[in-house]
Amino acid sequence: MNRADREHSRSARLLCSIAAHGEALAALEAAEQRTWSEPTPLGENSTLPGFPVDALPRWLRDQVVALAEFTQTPPDMAATMGLAALSTTAGGRVHFQIRPGWVEQANLYLVCAMPPASRKSDVFAAMTAPIYRIEDELAQQAKPAIIEAQTAKETAEAEVGALLAKARKSDSVDREHLVAEATAARMLADEIHVPPAPRLTVSGDITPEPLTHLLATHRCLAALSPRR
Repeated sequence: MNRADREHSRSARLLCSIAAHGEALAALEAAEQRTWSEPTPLGENSTLPGFPVDALPRWLRDQVVALAEFTQTPPDMAATMGLAALSTTAGGRVHFQIRPGWVEQANLYLVCAMPPASRKSDVFAAMTAPIYRIEDELAQQAKPAIIEAQTAKETAEAEVGALLAKARKSDSVDREHLVAEATAARMLADEIHVPPAPRLTVSGDITPEPLTHLLATHRCLAALSPRR
């Protein structure tokens, strides 16, 4: 390529760059001239659509309607807390495929915003009582297996301690044999798994450190709280 060709190529690239820059400026100016609707002022009340109670399963819908009538509260509150209870039982255990390639967990993040003295605590207690009852039942069912595993692990660890104490008082020949036995006993003790007590929920005022430990153990927990 001679000098004239190089100059021609450089000029062509410069013209393309200028044209692209001009198009970008034109797009920016068009965006600035675009009209936007006036923002909605904060603090103004407007009529919101009612909660689609009919979309709930019949058994949950009946409970929501009955509780709303009994407590004289909007069905939105009982329905929202009912969805929170269902999410607690299904979260981390059930997945939904919206369409191929789009999968979501059953976790929900819900807030009931109501004025003071709106009977939020009463509705919360009624809708979440089954969750806490099931949590207690699961803990009671798992208790014998937990105690059995804990006892077996403590017994195996005590045997390791006894072998090590005996090895310290023995001569070199017996010590090697006792250390080998203690090593085998330690491996057996480490293989004994003590299952954690089943949990579905954590308290609303839990601090980050114990929450991290609980999530590492149980993987998915719900934070249910009637507090603001």
